[in-house]
Amino acid sequence: MVRRYWTNREAIGTTVKLGGAGGFPAEVIGVAKDGKYGNIAESPQPVIYVPLSQKNNPSLGMTMVVRVAGDPTSVADPIRAEARRLDADLPAFNIRSFRNVFDLVALGQQSLVAQMMVFVGLLAVVLTVVGLYGVIAHLTVLRAREIGIRMALGANRPAVLSMVLAQAAGMVGTGLAVGAGLAFGLMPAFAFAFDFAPRDATVLAAVSFGVAATAFMASWLPARRAAALNPIVALRED
Repeated sequence: MVRRYWTNREAIGTTVKLGGAGGFPAEVIGVAKDGKYGNIAESPQPVIYVPLSQKNNPSLGMTMVVRVAGDPTSVADPIRAEARRLDADLPAFNIRSFRNVFDLVALGQQSLVAQMMVFVGLLAVVLTVVGLYGVIAHLTVLRAREIGIRMALGANRPAVLSMVLAQAAGMVGTGLAVGAGLAFGLMPAFAFAFDFAPRDATVLAAVSFGVAATAFMASWLPARRAAALNPIVALRED
């Protein structure tokens, strides 16, 4: 707020009117750090802290922050007692720890969205494993005669295993290239919403490695089956 309205002069000691043109004057007596008051993704907004006695509508209530040592829930009753001592008609309610407020208010919506994204991501991994396994298994069946001929001509099982895994690696590599390109382009939009560094190479590398490892495990079983084919049986069945 100081940077916006008091660019070239000192803010402390100046007077502002609260509540519009017909509001009451209030003197600025201090400047606090920037903060986020609605959600964790918002940009810092101009904010004024006003004592309850100076509010033009005291019925709106106020927030009191108490710093304690140890368990914050242990001071709930003393806070209520002190509020009653100052003013018997002053209710003290909704006493919560800062961690609780932060988790529910600041991160509530983002946490829900993040959980949904994690669920969708895990579902995508499951679909990837099942789909890749099915494709490689189907392609292996279609290439049974080719594999039988290769083995009859001297190809050993490691060579057949490598051939099938190389075919799977080509599909996975193409998918990773397309996915990394899309992630690189779309990540800044999610970074703005969740307030994290966009286009993090470490995150992209870790996710790509995880997908590649999962895809390798999905391809391993049909590749082993292909390497275990009896060439005579494969040629006879064709």
